[in-house]
Amino acid sequence: MYTNMEPITRYLPEGWEQKARELKAFTRRGDYIETPEDLLRILMIWGDMGSYGMTESFLRVTGDYPLSKVAIYERVKKSAAWLQWLVVNYCRENFAITESPEYLSAYQVYLVDATKVSKQGSSKADYVLHSMISLFSLAFAEQHLTSASTGESMRNFESLKEKDLVVADRAYGTPTSIRWVEDHRASYVFRLKANSFKLYEMLDTGEYVPFCLADQLSEWKQGKLLDFNLYYKQEDIYRPIRICAKGKTKEAIARGYTRTKQSNHGAKRVKITPLQEIYNRYIVVVTNLPSSIPAEAILELYRMRWQIELVFKRLKSILAYDELLTRKDSTSQAWFWCKLLTAAICETYIHIGAFSPSAEKATDDQRAEVVMAGIRGCIFRTDCFAPHELSC
Repeated sequence: MYTNMEPITRYLPEGWEQKARELKAFTRRGDYIETPEDLLRILMIWGDMGSYGMTESFLRVTGDYPLSKVAIYERVKKSAAWLQWLVVNYCRENFAITESPEYLSAYQVYLVDATKVSKQGSSKADYVLHSMISLFSLAFAEQHLTSASTGESMRNFESLKEKDLVVADRAYGTPTSIRWVEDHRASYVFRLKANSFKLYEMLDTGEYVPFCLADQLSEWKQGKLLDFNLYYKQEDIYRPIRICAKGKTKEAIARGYTRTKQSNHGAKRVKITPLQEIYNRYIVVVTNLPSSIPAEAILELYRMRWQIELVFKRLKSILAYDELLTRKDSTSQAWFWCKLLTAAICETYIHIGAFSPSAEKATDDQRAEVVMAGIRGCIFRTDCFAPHELSC
């Protein structure tokens, strides 16, 4: 049995303790926190328990660190930069993010996403958290908390500029979002959902005629690449747009089929439509990147986004990421980075396959629950785990 944080700290980036001192997160002031490891444990307890009061009570009852709520708050506030450094370097070293490839050297690449957020104790979504985060450094460019009625749109972001490149899912693949990015002279790669808007091609005569993308996707072949320079219409003006697509594997098609069935059930559609079935065979994105960047590279960029999404998925599924503790910038960002670090650790243990053979048929979410039980065992010092002991 482990009696310390070693299963959590073993994959932390080199120099993580010294960085806590450099970024002023850890300072010895006679308040019972003797090491950066102690501080990290307190932060993870705070992130998991969800309140300063509950964290104070737990630490006092256990006799570990008799800190007041104010003392815990001050530590949290000063730890945001350190937690961000931990997440960025942890993800870079352990699988989730990489260095920007050469073909994107002229761009600042951002991941755009939105998450429904609830107040503590609320049974419904009270806000929407809109985030624009650097794909290769995880630094925030923008983050906004809006009413629950605010939809996902690029119009929620004001800081876009030339040579920015935003990558986002289907919700942003609309003429409104596309036009907003173009008006800011920025670039985009958005996933395209079936029949989201009409596409046109220009004939030699200069006439614009409808283009049926579904016809081009109807003949599936794994790894097949498609690249079209087309147009979309907005305000009676035909504007250029590029479509890139790649044939999925049979396994990916099956997973997509299951997700679409679940989505249709929520939307009161019983069966998958023929159009959905056709689009499910390919990853299809829209972009305004130049033809000098190959379609394969553009689709690889979208795949990079999905690597980060795996960690975000863990945030949303098991870490109560949708229960916002505070709206203050410094502490809300510390809360976000604390949650994201826990999710990244969780994803690492799933990624390295630290499970017994009996867990082969378990889903990733089931494995995540087991890993989270182990992480909580470490920070709350109950029955901690060794990686080879994980089982489902």
